[in-house]
Amino acid sequence: MKEIIPLTFNVKDLEEQARTDGLACYILGRSYDSGENGVDQDLEKAVYWYEEGARKNDPRAIYGLAACYDFGDGVEQDKKKAYELFVDAYPKLLNLMEEEQRNPERQAFSIFCLGAYYYFGFGDVIEDKTKAFELINDAAEKGHIAAIYDLGANFYYTGTGTNQDLEKSRYYLELAASYNLPRAKSKLLEYQDTYQKKRQIMIKAIIYQSKTGHTKEYAETLSKELKIPCYSVSDAKEKINKKEEIIYLSWIRATTLVGYKKINKKYQIICLGAVGAYPKSKEYIKQLKEYNHITQELFYFRGGINYEKLNKFYQKLLKLVGKAITMENPRDKEMTRLFENGGNFVNKKHLKPMIDYIKGVTNV
Repeated sequence: MKEIIPLTFNVKDLEEQARTDGLACYILGRSYDSGENGVDQDLEKAVYWYEEGARKNDPRAIYGLAACYDFGDGVEQDKKKAYELFVDAYPKLLNLMEEEQRNPERQAFSIFCLGAYYYFGFGDVIEDKTKAFELINDAAEKGHIAAIYDLGANFYYTGTGTNQDLEKSRYYLELAASYNLPRAKSKLLEYQDTYQKKRQIMIKAIIYQSKTGHTKEYAETLSKELKIPCYSVSDAKEKINKKEEIIYLSWIRATTLVGYKKINKKYQIICLGAVGAYPKSKEYIKQLKEYNHITQELFYFRGGINYEKLNKFYQKLLKLVGKAITMENPRDKEMTRLFENGGNFVNKKHLKPMIDYIKGVTNV
């Protein structure tokens, strides 16, 4: 990981600079807002300094004041006023970020504010956790200590906007804590059990159930990448003991993840891979989780249709499904061809999110 030196400030110096510098006002507001730079949290003082910066037309301070009104921190909550301030600050932040390209330390604060817009969906900005992660990560690399904290406490710990990675979560929290950020120290204590559990997870095997070979192909590739043995469900009966920790991959029949209920009762599943013919979508993954009552992390891999390995019943069934899809959406030529002639969409790159997740929660 890139070496990061967190930015810290002397509050007395900031108070001098705040006479003419709106950013100094904002940093003072942040300091009292979140207990940074060696001061205790004091929300009324935070509002005072945000207002001082807003009077200097600093968009970061205007954003900070808007957040206070949005959450009711140090002032009476006023969503309407918050919205107006958020809308006012946003274009100014964009302009300021461009102006400060040659001064990354100052620019870090504008980038962080924009990251918050996308994280929460402030003003007229549509919530986008992936975009939020990209901006917060950029601010963190420039030394913004709250961004460093957020990477550890929120993004990498929960897998929000990026793949979950508990090693990175701990790294960023420890970095923030080493620069005396109190809430980073608190989070490290709160997450201690989770970090410890990560060290204790020992995945015994990858177990798969395959109909036409696509799931088997994904399982064998995953086995090579992670250096974990893989077995079919039938072979696993003799190889893997009950309650061992495993990864389970299976194919989808309609919306059923084949074999999941039985495997879930027999083993401890760390995460799941579902292989199907349809293109990947968040809505489809959500539907699979809800229909199958899945509680573990679920990843979807596109497989395909191999008519040569299907009996006549399944061949006829899939042909009927294909006709129904064509009638419903005649413009979807790819799916029409798939159900007419079969096809294979197996690709090693589809496994990357699962591999990243497993490396984030285990010592693989």
